Order: sequence, then C-alpha cells, then structure tokens
Amino acid sequence: MLDLIIHGGDVVTPQGVATCDVAIAGETIAAIAAPGALSAQAAKRVIDASERIVMPGGIDPHVHLHHVWIKPDGTPLITAGPEQVGRAALHGGTTTFIDFAYWRDGATALQAIELRDKDFVGNSPCDWAYHIMLHAERRPRSRVSSRRRSRPAIRRSRSSPPISCRRAPGA
Repeated sequence: MLDLIIHGGDVVTPQGVATCDVAIAGETIAAIAAPGALSAQAAKRVIDASERIVMPGGIDPHVHLHHVWIKPDGTPLITAGPEQVGRAALHGGTTTFIDFAYWRDGATALQAIELRDKDFVGNSPCDWAYHIMLHAERRPRSRVSSRRRSRPAIRRSRSSPPISCRRAPGA
C-alpha cells in the first residue's frame, strides 16, 4: 500500500511540467502517473493538488548552523541549529541543506563528520550533508609587501604539472 497519492497537480520534473498523480511510499516517489491512473484505495492518504504546483524539495547548499561568528565588538554570535533552521527550511520548500564539518588540526575527516553529526542526528527535521572545511589556527599577521600579497595563493614546484581548470559540459 502507498502512503500518499498527490492527485492532479502540475508536477515539475526535469523534462517539464505536466498534470500528473504522484505516489509516495515511505520517503520515496514510487510512481508518477496520468491523472486518475492511481486508485485512491491504494493509498493511506490522498491530497487533491488540482490547480497547484507539485515539485521536489529544494536543496540549500550553503548553510552555517550552530556556527560561531565574532561580532565587530569581539563578542560571539552563535547561529541557530538544525532543529530551528530545518523547520523554517521545510516551510519554505527546502528539504535538504548542506552545512560544514570543520576538519581541525589533529583530527581525521571521519572525526570531523562524527563531531558535526552530534548537532544533526535526532535534531534536524530535514535531510543534510556536509562540506568538509579545512581549519587551522591562523598564523600571526606579518607585514608583507603588497607586491608579495598579490601573488597567487597556489604555488607549484618545477616538477608539478600545470594546473588547469575546465568548465563542466553544458556550463
């Protein structure tokens, strides 16, 4: 049995918009069918989406949750966590966000992810993923000439292959 049928909405797909029925089983889209092709008796719940837009949830690829910012006066400001931001995101149609796991000196990438999971597992109403952010203590600022500061941050030795950037197909 299906959990939900969303009936007769204007469904947004990668191929365009069409009036369809959408069947949901658990957290999975089980079928997209012509209007009326799915029996209402096949689902626990039916939503009439006539004259409404039905689309997949959005992804916010750059959030900072439970992140400490230092205000100009030096006091810390801690951003809201996934429990609060997740509720707001769902109300706006965002079902997934991607935050940062801070990989600090002396830890492994796995430890950074496990530490970040403490904020998310059991607290976030949304799906989530992480970017790994390499983090190291800042070195004291030195007085470097502006000429030196303007050099590229990436250096290579004489034996290094040249660095090239390419556009993704279709970009």
